[in-house]
Amino acid sequence: MKRINFPGGSIVTGSAVANELLKYLPALSRAGESRAVRIPVRESDGTVSDHWLTLTPSTVLDVADHPDLTRQEEAELFPVPQLPAVGRIARSQSSEVGENRARALDRAIADFEE
Repeated sequence: MKRINFPGGSIVTGSAVANELLKYLPALSRAGESRAVRIPVRESDGTVSDHWLTLTPSTVLDVADHPDLTRQEEAELFPVPQLPAVGRIARSQSSEVGENRARALDRAIADFEE
């Protein structure tokens, strides 16, 4: 398991999920796009539920080991999500709600940079 720290908080998820996010962030950065992604997260009471993360081209995640489960238990609790494709063509392939959030965030970042 991994603890992912980011400005404003932290979450605990599976190692494979964290690794997939770390591989995904550079593609977002290169494309200059934002995406909302849903990942499984371990709650403080030990249950697992889905959380939405909005990732931007400038998102920085600090990932640290958080040992607690066997690899088999971890794989069952934290399946790796299908992350939305990155690029103009991919916009139609991901959820409408997530895309609307990502577009709004892209506009806000562009306004801030101007």
